[in-house]
Parts: sequence; C-alpha cells; structure tokens
Amino acid sequence: MTGDPLLRVSELSKFYGSRVGCENVTFDLWPGEVLAVVGESGSGKTTLLNCLSTRLLPSSGTASYRMRDGQFRELYRMSEAECRFLMRTDWGFVHQNPADGLRMTVSAGANVGERLMAVGDRHYGKIRATAVDWLSRVEIDEDRIDDEPRAFSGGMRQRLQIARNLVTGPRLVFMDEPTGGLDVSVQARLLDLLRGLVTDLGLAAIVVTHDLAVARLLSQRMMVMKDGRVVESGLTDRVLDDPRAPYTQLLVSSMLAPRTSRSPATTSGTMRSGSMATSGRNCCRPSSWPFSARCSAASSPSRSPSSPPATSRRADCSARCSSASSISCDRSTC
Repeated sequence: MTGDPLLRVSELSKFYGSRVGCENVTFDLWPGEVLAVVGESGSGKTTLLNCLSTRLLPSSGTASYRMRDGQFRELYRMSEAECRFLMRTDWGFVHQNPADGLRMTVSAGANVGERLMAVGDRHYGKIRATAVDWLSRVEIDEDRIDDEPRAFSGGMRQRLQIARNLVTGPRLVFMDEPTGGLDVSVQARLLDLLRGLVTDLGLAAIVVTHDLAVARLLSQRMMVMKDGRVVESGLTDRVLDDPRAPYTQLLVSSMLAPRTSRSPATTSGTMRSGSMATSGRNCCRPSSWPFSARCSAASSPSRSPSSPPATSRRADCSARCSSASSISCDRSTC
C-alpha cells in the first residue's frame, strides 16, 4: 500500500463492567480496502464496529480517521456534531435490520433524498432524479419510489438502505451482517450488488459477518475474533485456505461442503484430520486461555497461564496461538 491509511486503530478496548466487549484491537484500513471481521455470535464484532463508528465510546485505545484534507483526526476527541457530519457525508452504516437504518413511514425516494438534503442539496427535481438513479442501481423499480419501505420485502429494504448510505459518496462504509436474515437466493443477489458497488465506487468498508463465504466474496483482508480478541488476521484467501489459529481452523472446518471434498467435522467439536490441532502440537493450557475449551491441541500444563501473544511470519499474517510460528505454510504467498 502507498500513501496513508484511511483509518488507524490502536489498542482499542471496550468493557461492559467485568465483561469484555473487545480488547486490544489494532489495525489499519486503506482506501478502497474491504476488511471482514468474522467470528461466532458474542465474539465482539458488533461492539468493535459500534466503537469504530463512534456509536459507542471505547474504554481505552485510539482510532484516527484521515479527513478529506489529508489530516488525521482522533475520533473520540471530536464533538458530537462533527461525528454526525462524518456519518452524513464520509461514512455510511448498513444495519443488519434494515428498519434500524431506514425511516419506515416515509417513501423510498424520501429515504434517499434525506441524505442529499443533509449535505446541502435543495433542488427537488435533482434530488428526485438522483433518488431514481440510485434506486435503479440497487434494482428497485422507479415506480416504487413513492412507496414506503414497510411495503417492501426484506431484500428490497436492505437494498434501499444501501442506496440511502451510498448516495452521498462516502469513503468508508460500516456493514453489520448485511445479509443476515435473508433467503439464500436474496443473499446471492445482494452480495453481487455489494461487490459491484464497492468495486465501482472504490469504497473502503468494514464488514461484520459470521458467514465466511460472505467474507471471502467481499473482502481482501480478514480478522477473526473470539471472546472480544483478535485471534488471527491476514489476507482473506490466506486465512481461509491456510488458517493458523486452532479456532480459525475450527471455523473453516465448520463450513458446509460436500463430504467428498473433506472429512466432516466430528460431533465432539474437534478439528478435522490433518489440521494443526491433531498433529501433536500443544497450543495452550486448558484452564487459562479462553479458546482452549474448543481447541483439541490444548493439552499441555507447562504453558504460561496468560493468553499467548499474536505471532507473525509476515506483516499481513498474524495468529494468537502458541504454535502458530511452527506451523508450516504450503502457500507461496505466505
């Protein structure tokens, strides 16, 4: 990557009393890059997303955003009005439930036009023409422009929410489970639409999802979270094709696939034959590391009781596992 990143995040943590929302998350996001944050429910993905979008204030850590003038601003030192202005202009937020991101009692055209008015547009004809154009981009017929979103299907509501967020030309879009709750056929259309828009507009995006197929399709880079901590990060293809952390291996092995292509996951939750967990390496002390209950390699009492640090063989590849550095990599890109 050349130039400066669009977003810099350092040691970001959020605690709910004694419970961990997210802890010590650090990464850079570059212009035009799509970062997927994956993990099971309760892993801290949405908490992280809400902190990054200033909907929640973190307990500690920093996040700096590069403004259009090239200067970095610390997000948590900005005023509420400045954060709202960013959300109206430079940012978009696609909610898992479209009703949270739409005004359900006004028309589809008004939902799109409201964002334009927030950035200063006042000409009714131009606003309506732009709304028609964006509705067509997200495959909503022009004759539905005066219908309210509550008359739309779930997939149409999600596409309308996407149009509402992208109409002002944001540089960064936050997406919280954009395909959650949709039928498989509707998911496929929506993902194809999202991929095309992200590529055509050159957007940077942070996509929270528990669906690894969505992450592979949309993102160039991936972070895997468990219990509020990042356990592995790297290029999406590398993480999915050659996972290092046992928890990531468990996620990947759980993806649905024909039985002829791989051995099915066992009912006990252990990883498939040939994975790092079954190769005799010991990863962590069973009672100390929060992932050990789901890691069949966690059998050595001689390990340190603290959480293992993130290890890295390259700048774009890290895993929070005691054995990660000893795992061989068959890919020439790692």
